[in-house]
Amino acid sequence: MSIYEKGTALPKMSFAFIGKIPRPILWAIILILIIVLLYAFFTVFPYALTKAISFSFDKNPINPDEQVLLSVVTTNITGSTAENVTVRVAPVDSKSFSVDKPVQNIEVLDRSRKLTYLINPVGPVKPGEYEFVISTTINGTSFTEKAVLTVAEK
Repeated sequence: MSIYEKGTALPKMSFAFIGKIPRPILWAIILILIIVLLYAFFTVFPYALTKAISFSFDKNPINPDEQVLLSVVTTNITGSTAENVTVRVAPVDSKSFSVDKPVQNIEVLDRSRKLTYLINPVGPVKPGEYEFVISTTINGTSFTEKAVLTVAEK
């Protein structure tokens, strides 16, 4: 005889007590549950919203004859220590800009490291937007970002 057959008595559960809880207390319980779930998510997946490559220019836009510093923060989001990480910055238009030390190596990357690149104009640069490709490989996973530098008119 199984529990699904007719005549088997099952214990009855009533959720009527939920309707008797005052609304402010009910909303407080729901809010606490949401906070606990978010905390659990970010504890289990600490790098869930972190990007492997983030960047910023020290000045953007620049004048046609100015140099600019590009700061690149490389973050290890793989969960294990990375060794021999190479970070590359290359201009899409290499006739307009050059990058001083375009390839930099990081021997051991635990969490994150900030690298700085000097970007120089090559000859006269026309006003407009110029793209730079930032790429790295961390523990066998490749990451790429594109940075846009704006050159203003004089």
